Amino acid sequence: MKPLKKTFLLITIFLSFTILFAQYNPNSENDEYTNLKLICAGMGFQNGYLDGYDLGYNDSKQGYESIYQDNELYKNATRGYKTEWVFKTIYKRAYRQGFKKGYYDGYNHRENVVVNYFSNLDEIVKREARDRYKRETSPTRRTHLKIVVPEGTRILAKLQDYISTAANERGDSFKAVVTEDVFVGEKVAIPQGTIIEGVIGKVKRPGRIKGRAELSFRFDRLRLKNGEVIPISATLTGIGGEGKMKNDEGTFEGPGTKGHDAKVVAGTAAAGTVIGAIAAGGKGGLIGATIGGLAGLAGVLSTRGKDIELPAGTIVEISLDRPITIERYDVK
Repeated sequence: MKPLKKTFLLITIFLSFTILFAQYNPNSENDEYTNLKLICAGMGFQNGYLDGYDLGYNDSKQGYESIYQDNELYKNATRGYKTEWVFKTIYKRAYRQGFKKGYYDGYNHRENVVVNYFSNLDEIVKREARDRYKRETSPTRRTHLKIVVPEGTRILAKLQDYISTAANERGDSFKAVVTEDVFVGEKVAIPQGTIIEGVIGKVKRPGRIKGRAELSFRFDRLRLKNGEVIPISATLTGIGGEGKMKNDEGTFEGPGTKGHDAKVVAGTAAAGTVIGAIAAGGKGGLIGATIGGLAGLAGVLSTRGKDIELPAGTIVEISLDRPITIERYDVK
């Protein structure tokens, strides 16, 4: 066969194959099954061509031309199909296209282009698929990123430990987990799930007469999901639960008991008045009130105020005291 005719024949086959495949794969670049579809179309065309070529060649030798569409192989169009290729409809359509082309090539004693050029199409396609997978999954470029998280950046986290002024002491360690991604520009600098580690600073229990419970924290480090540890210095700026921030230095103050103490004294005095009145009339009521009030006051003096209690899951907000630098490699 002349080189020009051979080239034209190959182009014709490839165009037929491409048109066929495009009918079933309009978005091949985005289809995760592209490789399987390509195998089905390619192998279907190859096997159909070989069967059609043999039929056409034999018909030519015997001196007559048959209606190839009536051939059982053409009708079934499944010879050589493998279930793991999945796309049977594509295979059958390609098989019949190949059968038709092969029959006319065989009948006219043309070169069997599949035998000469495409007998290893299955392996070629699989090899191409493997190469493509390697190209898509292998790092082509590692970009070194250096992200500076500025001073004053707020970080939301939730405690992983129960903390109380009644149970904890200065120096006890604790952990919290970041609940929201922290962005610098469009890049995530501190991802959700990052662990914050620190120790308890000031622990002050409430007084018996006055004074509220106080608690402060020291935040020492971030532990990223990849295991990297980054030292930090941060101040507590907000916390969930009963109480309030006492100052800008990160001290949390528990609730007071002034109103509660007054109710205890008043209630005890009232009870004393009733008892005294029953015992000795009006004068007894006055004495009873005095004694009852003193009893209530004694109870208040012997009882501490309310401790700070922070269950696991309590939301805390911290602010960075100084910038931190996070370095990582992004694969593109």
